[in-house]
Amino acid sequence: MKIIKNVFFSIIFLTNCNLLFSQNTAKDLFKKAEMYDSIGNIESAAEYYTKALILDSSYKNAYFNRGSILIQEKQFAKAQKDFVCYNQIAPNDPEVLYLISICSYYIDDKQSALKTINKSLSIDSMYFDALKLRGSIYLETKNYKLAIADFEKTTSIRSDDAEIFYLKGQSYDGINEYEVALNSYIKSNDLGYNNDQILNNIGHVYFKLNNFSNAIIYFNKAIDLNPTNGLYYFNKGIALNQMGFTENAKECWKKSKALGYSEIPKEILNVIN
Repeated sequence: MKIIKNVFFSIIFLTNCNLLFSQNTAKDLFKKAEMYDSIGNIESAAEYYTKALILDSSYKNAYFNRGSILIQEKQFAKAQKDFVCYNQIAPNDPEVLYLISICSYYIDDKQSALKTINKSLSIDSMYFDALKLRGSIYLETKNYKLAIADFEKTTSIRSDDAEIFYLKGQSYDGINEYEVALNSYIKSNDLGYNNDQILNNIGHVYFKLNNFSNAIIYFNKAIDLNPTNGLYYFNKGIALNQMGFTENAKECWKKSKALGYSEIPKEILNVIN
């Protein structure tokens, strides 16, 4: 009986030693992965994070870092699995919940994304990235008032994010509050969000406010940045027509048609044909 007892304790000792060795090895592999990560060799980094996880499946930071690499590689379904594993080990981390939700968003599961982002915001109600993502989902699903509530919070947290003001402008535009939308778009543009889409949107708002000359100025700016978008010529034509420049409007509509814009109303097609 004494011999069996000694063998039993020897097995326990060896098991503990092996476990300690595995953990130390996993830690070494993790450090090596971080080294590759720091120099931008993400393929090798991911390989060593995986090796660390083979030895220690509870290594939450390895899941986090590998998941972050997978997001960079746009492998959102795989990244989500890593963040879910992290969350199972250490629940209720608002950043990890946000990352799970953004993976859901990019694999086109907006309902799951909203569910998880709400958990994140229940822990940290002023988490900027989570508010931005939720507001974007509300905007895409035309829940404009909910989107506005989130974007108002985000602009109170960070007043220099050009994209937020653009999204906020779209939300107010969606409920026909054109003055507020215009101010948001212009603020976004002033902060450097200077692409053809926002310039077209500013033109659209000026048109809705019956300021046709300013509308044309911004439609022209949008055309300068992207001369192949038929929508901008169509919109410019509408504004010109409102100002009485019928022939100029026809030329814009013809250009719009030639560029393949397919939503020209029949009555305008009859005019230009």
